[in-house]
Amino acid sequence: MFDKTVPKMTWGDIMKATDNFSINNIIGSEMTGTMYKATLLDGALLMVKRLQNSHQTKTEFEADMTALGSLKHPNLVPLLGYCIIKKERFLVYKYMPNGNLYDRLHPSDDAEPSVLGWPLRLRIAIRIANVLMWLEQNRIHGKVSSKSILLDHDFEPRLYELGLARIMNLSQAHFSTFARGQIGDLGFLVPEYSNVHAFGTVLLELITGQKPLQMNSASENFKGSLVEWVHQLSRTSSDDLYSVIDKSLLEEGSTDELFQFLSVACSCVSSVPKERPTMCRVYGLLKAIGEGHNFSENMGMVTFEVTCE
Repeated sequence: MFDKTVPKMTWGDIMKATDNFSINNIIGSEMTGTMYKATLLDGALLMVKRLQNSHQTKTEFEADMTALGSLKHPNLVPLLGYCIIKKERFLVYKYMPNGNLYDRLHPSDDAEPSVLGWPLRLRIAIRIANVLMWLEQNRIHGKVSSKSILLDHDFEPRLYELGLARIMNLSQAHFSTFARGQIGDLGFLVPEYSNVHAFGTVLLELITGQKPLQMNSASENFKGSLVEWVHQLSRTSSDDLYSVIDKSLLEEGSTDELFQFLSVACSCVSSVPKERPTMCRVYGLLKAIGEGHNFSENMGMVTFEVTCE
């Protein structure tokens, strides 16, 4: 374990904590493996990811784990440790009680209503833009989608899935598929992998409340993605484009902020790659929108800010 506050775990401990990897403890499944809720004997909660396939040697895997375990940022899901048993690999993360952003934005019929008002959505966007900028500076790539953004007890967003493309020995083609999202996230696909474009889709989800592929507000004849829908409306009139904003957000009265936010999102998903802003620029624009909310002081993010060159 990388975190000394968490006791070392054996294979038996993991089996007990996950109730032998019971389907009742599954948090989510992806190309890289399945995430389980793990309950320790003292009642503490963790998340354990059972990797699907990793062809790395034990030495290679341990080296990558040490590198990932050393990454510290307030908006990363902490990797607490790992376990190796024969050919299987397990990652241990801090538990995120409020699930992922996707499920919070698009709750199922039997789920509790979303509590994501405008200030919280704006804060989430600023926080994730900050960590993406920091990762970009450190040349670290991760999967960017609303499903890879988890929410802690205070609804602070935490990005995870870092470095798993390398650990899983994915080819460049497979990495592109992995990094852009899995089934249900196909609205993030672009001809070339781009963190900015993928994050722009997340921004569109936040501002519209619509899923990447299923738009309740679109016409029945429309079969494209959320990005394509926004592109289509932007070619008609500004009134049509602004109609995509989640009506529950318009009721909160932050019209100027909403329109500025939508403009940033649209620039990120531009169909012309060279017209997209840098991640550093995106962070600066979002931070400016949120200046009146004093978000930056909440978690000491200034320590992790990067100067745009």
